[in-house]
This record gives sequence, C-alpha cells and structure tokens, in this order.
Amino acid sequence: MTPNRADSVIQVWTNPQSEQGRTSLIGLSPDMLYLAVVPEADLQQAAANLQEGHQVVARNVPLSALTLVEGDQGDKLLTLTVKLGEESTDSWTICLADVTARDELLDALATRLGSTWKRIQRQTSRLTAARWPLVLLIISAVLTWVLYYAAHSGDDFHLKGKQKAKGEMLLQFARGIGPTWSLVVGGVLAAVFGVQLYLKVVKAPMCITLAPALPGRV
Repeated sequence: MTPNRADSVIQVWTNPQSEQGRTSLIGLSPDMLYLAVVPEADLQQAAANLQEGHQVVARNVPLSALTLVEGDQGDKLLTLTVKLGEESTDSWTICLADVTARDELLDALATRLGSTWKRIQRQTSRLTAARWPLVLLIISAVLTWVLYYAAHSGDDFHLKGKQKAKGEMLLQFARGIGPTWSLVVGGVLAAVFGVQLYLKVVKAPMCITLAPALPGRV
C-alpha cells in the first residue's frame, strides 16, 4: 500500500485488511485528514474518488484540530489526538496496511503540519508497553483455571443465567479435551503472553511523537 504522488493535492492510503467497522481509507490534503470506513470491495474505487477530489463519506479532521500524533517504532498503528472543543479532546487509533505505509503517513503529516510541529522519539514506559501482555496473561491464567475446573468437575459444574448461554461452548470444549489438555492449552497461552510480557519489559519500543513545539523552543 503506497500513497499517490507526493505532488498531488490529496495523498491516499488504503488498508484492505482493516477490521470491519474500522478505518480502511485515509486521505490527507493540505488542511484536512479524511478517515473513511469502506468495504474492501469498494475500497479501490473510493480511494480513486478521493484522490480526484470527489466526495467520499468520511470523518473529516481539520489538521488544525490535531493536538498529538504518536505511534511505536516498527508498528503499523497511529494514534491521533484531536481537539473537539475548548477543553475536550478525543483519541482515535488507525491501522495502516504495514509499517512502511504507517511511516509514510507519519512523514506526510509532519510535512503538512509544518515547522511549528516537532518530531520527538522517546522510549515508551515499560509499564505502558507491558500493559496489554499483562492483561492477556491474567486472562489466560483465569481461563486455564476455568477450563481445568470445568473438565475436572464434569457434570457437577453448572452455569446460571446469562453465563450459561455464553459459556456452554467453552465448557463443552473443556470437557471434551479433559483436565490434562485443559492445563496444556492454558499453559501454552500463558507462556506466549508471558514471553511477550518479558520482551516488552526488557526492551520497551521507541515511541515516535508529532506535537506542537513549545513556545521559546526551536
């Protein structure tokens, strides 16, 4: 995925693999950022329409409303913080097709925002970097216990109310593979997330930030 020519009025990026309901078409003009949710089947035509200046149903974000742009080095995600009113802001995370495309968009934004914005590269907090691996590790540990207990208890383990409808398939799975394999499956998941947690703590990624320059600083 690559943008159109640098000298075009609107640069366009697409992500055919975007999750349903998430931004899959991104356009950038000298003063506006366009974020559109377009089905994969219509994405190519929508991108061409946007490049040619035709109207596309999208969230239009004035570049003047941006207050912060940031993303981890080597990642394909980019988080945009936008001013909504005098005191309120909101943050949106968009996913590009690959790291190269994400870096192209980041560079293009830096160019469009101009010299009053600065590009900063800093080490991400280890606590922040480890947050999601830690959450997933805890979930996998709880899931392992539930699978093992359900498989070990057999028909004595029952769910009630809403939990019954949501958890019946999981219980059937646990009873099908038995207590030992429940521990194995849960242990593998915990090991994967544990390794991710270790890597995040040992080597937190670099965060690339675009932010307005502070007054008095070059």
